[in-house]
Parts: sequence; structure tokens; C-alpha cells
Amino acid sequence: AKAVVLATGGAGNLYRLTTNPPGLTGDGYALAYRAGALLQDMEFVQGRVCMISPKGMRGIPPPGDGLVTIGGRFYNSLCERYMHRYFPDKLEQVTRAQMSICAQKEIQAGRHTADMGVYGDLSGVPAEELERFQRFMGECEAEGFDPTWQPYEWAPGVHHFMGGVVINDRCETGAPGLYAAGEITGGVHGANRLAGNALTETQVFGAIAGSSAAGYCRGARDVTGKALRAAAGSVSRLEKLLARDGGEQPATVRETITETMTRYVGVIRNREELSAAARKLEEARKSAANVVCPAGAHSTSALAEVLEVEFMLTVAEMVVEAAGMREETRGAHNREDFPLTSTGWDKNIGFQAVQGARHVTVKSLDGAL
Repeated sequence: AKAVVLATGGAGNLYRLTTNPPGLTGDGYALAYRAGALLQDMEFVQGRVCMISPKGMRGIPPPGDGLVTIGGRFYNSLCERYMHRYFPDKLEQVTRAQMSICAQKEIQAGRHTADMGVYGDLSGVPAEELERFQRFMGECEAEGFDPTWQPYEWAPGVHHFMGGVVINDRCETGAPGLYAAGEITGGVHGANRLAGNALTETQVFGAIAGSSAAGYCRGARDVTGKALRAAAGSVSRLEKLLARDGGEQPATVRETITETMTRYVGVIRNREELSAAARKLEEARKSAANVVCPAGAHSTSALAEVLEVEFMLTVAEMVVEAAGMREETRGAHNREDFPLTSTGWDKNIGFQAVQGARHVTVKSLDGAL
């Protein structure tokens, strides 16, 4: 293609619990990185209220983050309305990041449910208000669950990546012919996204990216010969992967990645756990080097599993490294060992592939390195 627009969304499935569909594993981030584009702000990962029970609704955010402005309440396993402990004046009416952090503290303190979550209670929400959310109520009915009196269980789940590919006002990534729009881009929302802005972002930048890519194509030379030469190397590599008859299962490596990110790189972070995450991802990369297609040489879906694991590793490593470097708390990045925001970290951490190696940059907001 003369031009490509990346619109692959985020990477919520680096974690065990997410509101994202199953396919969002950071493929676009990894592809852009391999193409030489610059990525930034990968440490800023937004969590939100994410249902874990009823089981059939796992990953679904309750409406309005628990409808906390019209009667929704949060409780721990001791039936304590635990937000009194953290925000006695605001209670549940805080930001998504604060909701997630408080819930995680309750879970870490052992005041969690059987499914390692906390309770959300909608019994105080007027029935006519609940009925406005017809899709949610329909899903509840399908699960045999009545939110007017039964509590749901939830835990902090990954919702949105603020980081991603750096673009200019034409949605150009810096790699010729490569454009990006939507959650795959970084820097649009700063350290934490406001609710509703992601949909607006897709409409604004999607239109710009499409128009820019079309304009680029009109003036670009035919790239067939160059593309075929580049593809030859990829085909050879894929054939070797498909021919491999023994090695690590991709599902095993993927589970290591998601468990590592969930356990050590969640909504509450510290140096010790981030260091542990880095070590475990290093071990996972060694395993990934010998991963095998599980369903045989003719399965493209099996091949996709292998490639997806490689992409997930690339993105997870950037998240962990950036989170370890940023020794402060800012937006969705919460370091319990550095609880304050520091003006010394009014900077963007960037990653770019340079001659096959990961090159890290730290740039002040005024543009100075």
C-alpha cells in the first residue's frame, strides 16, 4: 500500500481484566514501533469500574461507573462503605482513577470478595433511572441478575491507553506513508482521559488521517517493487515459524504477560513490583523466542497467536520501563513510593526502534530533550 492508517485501538488485553474486546492487544503500537514511529506516554493506563460477576458480564463497566451520582454505592466484603475511609466528603463521586485506586487498596488489604473484587450496589438508584439503561438491564436479565437488589462484584479493569504513537496535525507518524488515529495515538489526552473524549477523538482524527493518507497516495510513486522485496523477508520468517514442530505454547507465554501486568503494573505501582515485572517479562521474551504454532502448519489463526504474543511483549516492556522511570504520581500513573506530582517530570517518555534496538528519550513539554 502507498499509505496505511493505523486505527487498532489500545492494549487492554495486556491485563487480565479489561473493558476492551479480546482483540485489543497492542498490535498497532508494536507495528508502528517496528516501522520506526515514535511512541510516548505508555505508562499512562486508565482503569475504571469493571464487572467481574455475574460471570457473563465480566469486563462490562456498569453505567456511569456505578451510577454514583444518583445512588450507586461501593462496599467491601465487610459490608463497609469503604469510600468513607478515603474521601469522606466526596465518597464515590471521585475520578475513575481514584475509584480504581481505592478499590485496589481494599483488595490488597484483604477486604475483597471471593472473586478478588469489591461490591457495587445499585439498590439506591431510582428504578426509573435504571430502566433508562436498557442494554445494561437486558444483559442483567440474561444473567438472571437483578441490580435493583443484588450487588455486582467489580475490580479495576483497564479501559484506555493515553500513550501511543506520536502524530502531527496531519496524523503523520514520521514513518513515510504511515498515519494513525484513535486510541493508538499518544499525547491527545495527557496523563488521564476525560470520559467521552475517546469517541470524539476517533471522529476528529479519523477524518484527518483518512484525508491525509488519500492526499499522500495521490502524489506517491508506485511501491509494488519495494513492497514485494520487503515482504519476501517476512514470508521467510513466517514459514520458519509455521514449520517449527516443538517449543513453547503461545497461550502459556500470553498468560505470563497478562498475569505479570495485572499483578505488578496495575493502578498502584512501586519500584519493587515494577522491577519484578521487568524480570518476568525478560523471562517471557526468552520463552517467546521458541514459541510454536499450536494448531499445525496450515493454521493462520495459530500463527496470529504467535505474532500477537510478540506484539504484547513489545508493548508490555515499554509500559513497565516508562512506569519505572517516572518517579512521581500523575494522572492515571500512581506510584505509591512517589505519591506527589513533580514539576521535574513535566516530560514525555518516548520509545523508538533505532537499528533494531529500543531507544528511549525523555523530552520536556517545551520540546527540549
